[in-house]
Amino acid sequence: MRGVLARVGASLVAVRVRVFFTPVEDVSIPGFSVRFVKSSLIMADEVGLLKSLLLGGGANKPVGITPVMLGSTPLLKVGEVILRRGVRYWVRVGVVGGEDLATYLPNIVLKAFSTGVLEGGGVEVEAESLSVPPKEQPARIVIRTVTPAIIRVRSVDGKPVTVTSPTLKELLATPIRVLGRILWETQGINIPTAWAWRISRHYTQLRARTRKVGVVMKPNQPPTPAITGEWEYVATAKLPTYLKATLHKALTIAKTTGIGKSRGIGFGQTEIKTTANPKHNPPQQNPQ
Repeated sequence: MRGVLARVGASLVAVRVRVFFTPVEDVSIPGFSVRFVKSSLIMADEVGLLKSLLLGGGANKPVGITPVMLGSTPLLKVGEVILRRGVRYWVRVGVVGGEDLATYLPNIVLKAFSTGVLEGGGVEVEAESLSVPPKEQPARIVIRTVTPAIIRVRSVDGKPVTVTSPTLKELLATPIRVLGRILWETQGINIPTAWAWRISRHYTQLRARTRKVGVVMKPNQPPTPAITGEWEYVATAKLPTYLKATLHKALTIAKTTGIGKSRGIGFGQTEIKTTANPKHNPPQQNPQ
């Protein structure tokens, strides 16, 4: 199965769509603005392609959305927020699925934010096939949050604990679970989450900037603990082929659907940069 992994996903594609829009008049929306984003997308989806993902059950959904973004700031506040006339905002939607996504998703997103009250101001579309053979192993990986991320692990007594200083294993765990769900549903292939740990053994953390935040989703509710930050990792050993393929797909999924929990309601959206430059800390022998 390890050898097969580098070739799977022939009909799977990761699509990221960012739409810019400007209100033609002041518009009041919920302060936790992802509710507005989600409902707008569902109403615009006549095909039902995105709606089924956003409303469907099950863990590890292959979808992630941002709240309304003003520059680099997500609109997440208690109560209501006013989208101001003439101000440029944006939203990003990422989905991993069949090749028809590349056709349908941009149209759905543009329609959702071109309503007469909102004037669409441009769309950026990125699509990556999961069937592409992995390139060189990344010598460096930089993961940065666009929106607060909720990353949880089980403590010794089995209770969920929010991670405040994530390791590469914890950052990759969710994308690998999403990949596992996709491959199981489409091809009957199972990927162990433990592969996130195996990959992390081939990297060391070079830099970490983490900040704890609390996000209030509804009035009179305690804030949800989350983190924002940027983490950089450098390769210390050469990955075997099956792990290199897994890492390539996991990073593609991470920058498409996000990391951690509640990605379908705006959390954990990321930007990821990789460098395949062997001049710095070239990989050595595989760790035992």
